[in-house]
Amino acid sequence: MKYLTYIIYFLLQLSNSDEAQQIRARQELKPIAPITASTVDMSLAANSDSIFINEILWRNNRKLNWQDFTAEPDHYSNFSAITSTYLEEEHGCSDDGDFIYHVRAVFVKDLSWSRDHYSADLLAHEQIHFDITEYHARKLRLYFESLQNPCGMPQELIEFTVDSLFNEMAKAQMLYDEHTYHGLDKSNQKTWADFVDRQLEKYEDYQNK
Repeated sequence: MKYLTYIIYFLLQLSNSDEAQQIRARQELKPIAPITASTVDMSLAANSDSIFINEILWRNNRKLNWQDFTAEPDHYSNFSAITSTYLEEEHGCSDDGDFIYHVRAVFVKDLSWSRDHYSADLLAHEQIHFDITEYHARKLRLYFESLQNPCGMPQELIEFTVDSLFNEMAKAQMLYDEHTYHGLDKSNQKTWADFVDRQLEKYEDYQNK
């Protein structure tokens, strides 16, 4: 019997808010057989545009469109749109000493909404929130790939680095909205768009295949 330790983070990026809410859930030592429905489902999800019907995996050839924002707008909110994405990561060691990990950047359709379904500029701003999640997913994959004998090192050290990267991502999401004034500052919006494009290119080898 093999065991895989799951650690899943959800980052709700409120794209027009000054704060991001980070929720962490952990499920440890979940038994899996060498080939099970769970592992098959993970493989399928890794090669699909969505994990669930209301979620979209980041893909180079799959940009967000307004039809993806399916939640009802918050009538008490002053914001034009809300984007919800999360970075999911799972890692652990099997009984055979194999290090196993999965990392995904995910957009949640039924937690994302917009009052304006025509503005290309607003949609581009929301897309970059998703892109920020993706380039941090790539950085995390790079980290996992670079580990030497990860199953022989204290797991607390791995989790410390994972925590640091999630904190970095949360800060980047908040700074993005602050610096661009939620997309209204066109000059800073272009600066951030160029920066995020460079990050995606820098870690291109670690995109989800």
